[in-house]
Amino acid sequence: MEINNSTEKKFQLVVFTVADIEYAVDILNVWEITRVIEINSTNKGEFINLRGSIVPIINLRKKFGLEVRNNNINSRIIIIDISGAIQGLIVDSVNEVFRIPYSAVHPFDPTSTIWGKKYIQGVARIDKRNILIINQEKLLQ
Repeated sequence: MEINNSTEKKFQLVVFTVADIEYAVDILNVWEITRVIEINSTNKGEFINLRGSIVPIINLRKKFGLEVRNNNINSRIIIIDISGAIQGLIVDSVNEVFRIPYSAVHPFDPTSTIWGKKYIQGVARIDKRNILIINQEKLLQ
């Protein structure tokens, strides 16, 4: 696979890990990435106060049915905007921003046993890496 073809349409992904698996979201939906700050809880869920704005958060470990661990120095909150809905995603770490051609994205095997499989819309296969692309709208439902 050639990923340096300048004529092929490309897009950028923010690549992060949850439980040692690489996932990604489209950078066009990412407002910012921040360290984990104080998390508040109500009966409607968890949220953070980000410079005076209340932002609901989803811990992806919890959403994917994994053991929730204490956040550490590598933990991050990815603030995304999906159709005007602002949401924070707590992830184990943010790895990189990756520019890939559309041809590198393949359908996801729905019979996979991977965590969070119902939120995956495709797999970016780059070199020997499989990066699972999150369907952000499904995630927020």
